[in-house]
Amino acid sequence: CNHLETGEAYIKNVEIRNDNRGLGLSKKLLHKAYEVVKENGFKSVSLEVAIDNTIAVNLYQKEGFLFTNKKRERL
Repeated sequence: CNHLETGEAYIKNVEIRNDNRGLGLSKKLLHKAYEVVKENGFKSVSLEVAIDNTIAVNLYQKEGFLFTNKKRERL
């Protein structure tokens, strides 16, 4: 759920089919999402990720997301 009042965009799901994993598509999707977020005036992006999904956790950390409770946020 995006919050126009607070300027926070929310990414609900990012999923790549098994046969397309390892091609950098998640990173490309995130970068496209950042573009759309900025174009629409949002100031931050948040998402949730299962802590045991180490591949996704590592990607989000590399992309600058901060761990806050069970939510990752990119400013």
